[in-house]
Amino acid sequence: MILHYAVYIISALLAKLVEKTGKKVESRGQTKYENRAQYIAAFFACLPMIIIYGFRSSIGDTTSYLYSFRDTTLTGGLFDDLSDRSPGFDILLRIFKFMLVDNEYYWVFFMTLISMLFLLASFSKYSPMFGLSIFLFFGSTEISYLLNGARQFFAIAIMVYALKYLEKGKLIPYIVTLLVAASIHLTALIFVPVYFVVRGKFLNIKMIFLSLGVIAATAFSSLFINYLNDLFLEDSVYSGYYDFIVADTGVNIFRFFVALVPFLLCFIYRKRIADLNDDSLNILANLSMLAVAVMLFSLTAGGDYLGRLAEYFLIFNCILYPVLLKRVISKNVYPIFMVGIIVGYFIFYTYQFYIKWDLGYSSDYLGIYIGESEDV
Repeated sequence: MILHYAVYIISALLAKLVEKTGKKVESRGQTKYENRAQYIAAFFACLPMIIIYGFRSSIGDTTSYLYSFRDTTLTGGLFDDLSDRSPGFDILLRIFKFMLVDNEYYWVFFMTLISMLFLLASFSKYSPMFGLSIFLFFGSTEISYLLNGARQFFAIAIMVYALKYLEKGKLIPYIVTLLVAASIHLTALIFVPVYFVVRGKFLNIKMIFLSLGVIAATAFSSLFINYLNDLFLEDSVYSGYYDFIVADTGVNIFRFFVALVPFLLCFIYRKRIADLNDDSLNILANLSMLAVAVMLFSLTAGGDYLGRLAEYFLIFNCILYPVLLKRVISKNVYPIFMVGIIVGYFIFYTYQFYIKWDLGYSSDYLGIYIGESEDV
């Protein structure tokens, strides 16, 4: 566990160090100056974390990616016999193995690297407190999906990158980006209606109806889960998940309350948010509302699987918190919120990584084994 703490703290500190003060930010014809991290500096700040976690061997479902890479053969062309659910991922894997490097450890590192490059592009562009964003990326345990569920996290990172198209109202680039993400993991299709509802005022009527629809769906959760099985799981390598989803009693209640806090802050300060009329802030606040709606749905059944759908929205809270602190929350209560966020999320991280998961670390490539077997 000490390695995870070290990576966490070092990454957050380095991220804080690369923040650049006085960056000009344009919004609705208005100019303001906020801290930002240059993209290349953000990358180097996170490079130690990318190396450590990129060369992992047996955390979460990493071994399945190692095995699938080893077992991948090319009997025809690069585009023959592709999966219906992840053709883009299959093509990328084949290009990497048969045209670049036939090494499964480099493949997992490559997935980690590309995912983080997409993620950091938005973090560095939109977060006025890049160090806090990286702190929250760890503290909220969003990083756990990079380690367990790497293909879906790949798609999530691509959709985080699409935030700039949401903000600017660029539908065609947004659709193209969405299709790329869906070719990696089909669950990215959950973002199809997002473009049309999150753009606009916080708590706009479209957002309210969509969120109420998601919540109302809890009454028909078994039908929805059957639909998920038909669309995403059946006849796939994840077909065994269906029985688990049906039997699961719901997502961890602590995760739900962690997801609820940023939305509650937005609701409390909704008048201030309305007065600012900032496009990116409105989008981030609406995404936090969708996160709560999906998490509320996942409380009833299929917690782990349905909770993963919420990660498409929860990841944006890593940007939302810094924006709220810099633009919305008054200076009088700023220190209280800042201390509360740091202490609260550090405790949550400790609970999840150490108490609940007792997560070790192993890397055959780096020769590091902490609380993990050397066998892959």
